[in-house]
Amino acid sequence: MGFWSGLKAIVVSVAAFLGLTSNEACFGGLGCFSNKAPFDNAGGYLPQAPADIKVEFLLYTPQNRAVPQVISADAAVLRACHLSSIRKSVFIIHGYRDNPYASWVTDMKDALLSQTDVNVVSVDWGRGADQSDYDQAAANTRVVGALIAQLLTALRDFRSLNYKDVHLVGHSLGAHIAGYAGERLDPAGLSFEADPEEVRLDPGDALFVDVIHTDAQPLISLGRVWLIYKCKFCCMRGFREGIACDHSRAQDYFTESITSTCRFTASWCLNYDAFKRGDCPCGKSPCVSMGFYARANATRGKYFLDTADKSPFCLTRNSL
Repeated sequence: MGFWSGLKAIVVSVAAFLGLTSNEACFGGLGCFSNKAPFDNAGGYLPQAPADIKVEFLLYTPQNRAVPQVISADAAVLRACHLSSIRKSVFIIHGYRDNPYASWVTDMKDALLSQTDVNVVSVDWGRGADQSDYDQAAANTRVVGALIAQLLTALRDFRSLNYKDVHLVGHSLGAHIAGYAGERLDPAGLSFEADPEEVRLDPGDALFVDVIHTDAQPLISLGRVWLIYKCKFCCMRGFREGIACDHSRAQDYFTESITSTCRFTASWCLNYDAFKRGDCPCGKSPCVSMGFYARANATRGKYFLDTADKSPFCLTRNSL
């Protein structure tokens, strides 16, 4: 965050604290959003209105793999679309300053459609994510999550969608959007780390919460956390480049896990030092698959694995 944007965030926070700015924004059927604690994590910013964020839901199915149908919570739109309630439905949610046509989103969508009979919904919140102030984008995630929950409720009501067949895949701020969506139906560390569970992705947001961390230190404690250290060293050619590569490499791992015959097998371990010493081999410790084929019926905790420094990333020695 630059000096001026940082100063602006401080001014907004102080103004909110002193009651000089509105501490609540209400948007019709979505309800009201406050910037009071614990939702003061985004520099005091309130989310923008849905009309400003302009979220679109782009539906891809085996009937329309290349050109999406734009769907909404409108009953007539949902009844006319290609979505099938007997298929699994995967929502792909991009992060800060990203968009639904980024190569990683397209690659993940194509991998899913090539591998299984599935509905894929790419969530376009690019207008809300493309903010000069990260905190404003972080605040907007709450509205995006609410809109996803609204759509899922409509799909349940009008297309008999079962929530257990829904998989929300979010990167960076998209992971927290997934958390907000899941929380309403009952996943980035910046602006969320160490905050109360109401404002971040947590184990109570879904039947199964699964996180892939590719930058050395876990930021939040969840049902299962994948820790992959190899990428930390293969990407770190410069500070800014290293951070970006670490942060985005999870996208590549998840996409490869969809189609690869090699399973990203990780072992449960207390910490990385124990993993490096070989204290947690499969058989002695629980081992499970990372990525698309991760399942909820496994021991909760931190799982570790190594990867290659370029595609294919999965190492056969780590395969089940």
